[in-house]
Amino acid sequence: MKKGYGNPDSWLYGYIAEEMDQAGLEKLVLYDDKGRPDGVKYNKLAIYVLEVAKQNVETIQVQEEKIEELEETVARLLNQQKQVEKTLAAMEKQLTKISRSEKAKEASVSLSKK
Repeated sequence: MKKGYGNPDSWLYGYIAEEMDQAGLEKLVLYDDKGRPDGVKYNKLAIYVLEVAKQNVETIQVQEEKIEELEETVARLLNQQKQVEKTLAAMEKQLTKISRSEKAKEASVSLSKK
């Protein structure tokens, strides 16, 4: 804390201007004559936080919509997978029947030759 500001024996909580400057929050930083971070514009902080919160709400809404789309896509793909599995199972049964039928014909031909 700068000399002459508040009671030197008490703790005050706040932000560090240099860190805010490094984080890209220049609009919330006060600078000295040499352009160095010198303080924080606390009177602007609430407005800034509100705008960030609004942006976050918008981002969340977009992400929720995307999640809903993805969930619908996953459900559709799972349904398609079930249909493909049913089709494959039916094809396997048909192949098994054809294979048995062919084997029976071969056995019949083989017996008739004897």
